[in-house]
Amino acid sequence: MAEHGELYTEQVTEFLFSSRPAASRHLTALTRAGLVRRPVYESDRSHQAHYELTGEGIRALADHLRSTGRPVPVALGSLISDHHIVTPFRVGLTAASREGDRGCLYQWMRALDAVARLRARGISHVNPRAYGVWIEGGVAVKFLPHVDNGEPGPISGTPAPPPSRALAGYRQAGKGVLGTAILVITNMDGRESALLRELAEAPLEVAVAATTTDRLGAASSAADAIWLVAGSATKAPVRLVDVPLH
Repeated sequence: MAEHGELYTEQVTEFLFSSRPAASRHLTALTRAGLVRRPVYESDRSHQAHYELTGEGIRALADHLRSTGRPVPVALGSLISDHHIVTPFRVGLTAASREGDRGCLYQWMRALDAVARLRARGISHVNPRAYGVWIEGGVAVKFLPHVDNGEPGPISGTPAPPPSRALAGYRQAGKGVLGTAILVITNMDGRESALLRELAEAPLEVAVAATTTDRLGAASSAADAIWLVAGSATKAPVRLVDVPLH
């Protein structure tokens, strides 16, 4: 909750506990202590329990981090952008890591920290939703996930810009791009094919792969074969670990 802003019980279970009852007990205790709240949304038909930190919970966590000599992240407890896509993305990789015969989510960095590291490399005007390292079969993939909403201009209603424009900042990479794969999740018809076509014509120096929210939602995790790689001779979706190889 400190990193994502809001989590379901099932998501808390995947991150921290071995069972849903254990997660429920801890969440109930935190709620009674006033450190966590459970908001209710009239429009939510899933009937899932949502939890987020209260102001008191954020202050208590910040005090604990300071007392142990650890930095307090910026915007602690704030809801992350595109949380409905990014949080399940991370949860799925975390669950896959626990299977034992798959790979391992070795590192995960929040969007604010990822952007700061990119700027240190001279890369600006890009908005990755995180930075992560997935290791599978002895191969480490350093990935930067992006979400393409394909939305028109908020005031003018003008058409959405070409999907590759959001990645143009990576062409400034004088010190190299932080990752070995840029992952783009699209949620509107035609945006995925447009992105792949544009990057085939003007590729980046780093591998770019795309998937749709439908394919991501149907997969057990983002590690599965759901990614289409821009400029690749392979037209079938590939696994996350194979993206930099195409």
